Amino acid sequence: MPSPLLEVKDLVKHFYVKGDLPLMSKTVHALDGLDFVLDPNGSIGVVGESGSGKTTLAKCIMSFYRPKRGDVLVHGQSVYRRHGRRELLSNVQIVFQDPGGSLNPRFSAERSLTEPLIHLSRTPRRLRAASARALFELVGIRPSDIRKLPHQFSGGQQQRIAIARAIAPQPSILILDEPTSALD
Repeated sequence: MPSPLLEVKDLVKHFYVKGDLPLMSKTVHALDGLDFVLDPNGSIGVVGESGSGKTTLAKCIMSFYRPKRGDVLVHGQSVYRRHGRRELLSNVQIVFQDPGGSLNPRFSAERSLTEPLIHLSRTPRRLRAASARALFELVGIRPSDIRKLPHQFSGGQQQRIAIARAIAPQPSILILDEPTSALD
């Protein structure tokens, strides 16, 4: 039996929220002892109301947040003990809820797609432009628009660019944080 792609073990993440007065301050329990395993070729859906911890979970998996307790293992290695972000990002990519906020406003769509090809997949220079155009076509955007800046696209197109960027390095794990909310 193959080893799990992703293991979340007893994950606990709390946030201290400071109020206007000391008595109004509180601790929010975003994640309390969460456990699950994602096997190769599997998928997991996390469902919950707004504020229930879905995005916090995604950010813990990406090691943007450190938990109070517990661990996240990708291919058997802790995301908190890895020696490089490149290895983690080569294996795990995320598509955020807000595409406009996740795309660099100064990067053309082409550059947004080629950055992961350069830094995470080491795609040869001669293949990068063709790969970016193929990704554009895959998500339903005209390759002729590839030199446009993010603000020149609709919110739905921005989300499709963010999806293309996430799949560019061919990660083994793809985290989708409400990826269809902005699609047209």
